[in-house]
Amino acid sequence: MTLKIVQKSTLRVERKKENIENKIRAMHEAQVNQCDQALSKIKAADLDQGILIQELAKGKTPEQLSENDLSQITKQQFLDLMNNLDKLFKIKVDVDLTKGNIFYDPNEGFSLIDFDYYNVDSANLDKEATVDCLRDELLAVLKINSDKHSQDLESRFEEARQDFLKAN
Repeated sequence: MTLKIVQKSTLRVERKKENIENKIRAMHEAQVNQCDQALSKIKAADLDQGILIQELAKGKTPEQLSENDLSQITKQQFLDLMNNLDKLFKIKVDVDLTKGNIFYDPNEGFSLIDFDYYNVDSANLDKEATVDCLRDELLAVLKINSDKHSQDLESRFEEARQDFLKAN
């Protein structure tokens, strides 16, 4: 898969028509269930050419965040991200939680670009394991960017994690 920036959209070239159909279905399900706020919106698709165009996610990837950006990440923004992921999983929308697919903007919070629809019973998903995967991906990069804020970030993430697991 190749990723290129085209004006203010992300052009995603998919190899299989089925992949695009699944991404469109995932976006539709998220919109119908009003839990699409964290997803980069699909703007257009060409199934025959294998092209999907999404909005460019707001913010920066974890590797691009400055010390100032890192200091602005709040416990609530971490918690919102966890809650959004939970809502998406409940409607069978899977999100690839690798660091290049997560964006942060101080005003908008976190957004996600790589998602898909899957046919798995969400009751079988381990919420704690998902949040731990998110922590491993996100905090590992954030710590590299800032030794100064790393302990505060871990603390805020862990508080959000505990609140999320208690509520769910």
